Amino acid sequence: MGSAQTPRTQSLPAPPSQFNGAPNRLPLLAGTPLWRVHDEEYPADGFNPNSVAQGLEGEFEGGRFDSTTEDPYPFLYAAGDDSTSVAEKLLRDLPADESGMRELPSQAVAGLCVSRINVESDLELVSLRSGRDLAAVGIDTRLTVGPSTEYPVTRKWSAAIREWATWAQGLTWRSGREPDGFAFVFFGDRIRSGEIGATADSVCGADAFDLITLILSSYNVAVRDQT
Repeated sequence: MGSAQTPRTQSLPAPPSQFNGAPNRLPLLAGTPLWRVHDEEYPADGFNPNSVAQGLEGEFEGGRFDSTTEDPYPFLYAAGDDSTSVAEKLLRDLPADESGMRELPSQAVAGLCVSRINVESDLELVSLRSGRDLAAVGIDTRLTVGPSTEYPVTRKWSAAIREWATWAQGLTWRSGREPDGFAFVFFGDRIRSGEIGATADSVCGADAFDLITLILSSYNVAVRDQT
């Protein structure tokens, strides 16, 4: 009798070339608060104008659903709560040591802000939050929880979904780093100025460092100076 083999995790396939379904809609109502962790030199409601050139080194440094030079547009990431925004920003591919602790260099936290932003107008998003939502576009949770090495393919999915759902102003999914929370990406070419706005609720500098460190500690992550 042969020994049991550990099942392999399938890599993320390319989007279907002859898709004829309908992505699921999720209305995001005006007045909805969202949170962001962002560099302090950029405004809380600022869209990133930098598209990724697919196939070049450094492509893993961006986010899961960044725009690409094949489908360029400004984009903005957010989360439904501050803990999810911290997890999405800082817990990517972070391994645990033999004690179960994870470690993050303090340089990764320095210079960040935690900000609340508001949805000022009703928006229409494609939902990727549930198994049914993902099946509606022909994929499963590999799209939303896969590692950064899959980002060249997840970005192709984002471009395909934009093509299938020309009404969509963004995507929302269950965070792979904080499954109790939801993440968002907004398409700047489909959102008018002022539809997402900054608020006075923004923490930067030492206060942000302390807040982020406290949130990270709840994920068993220690922020330490590198020697």
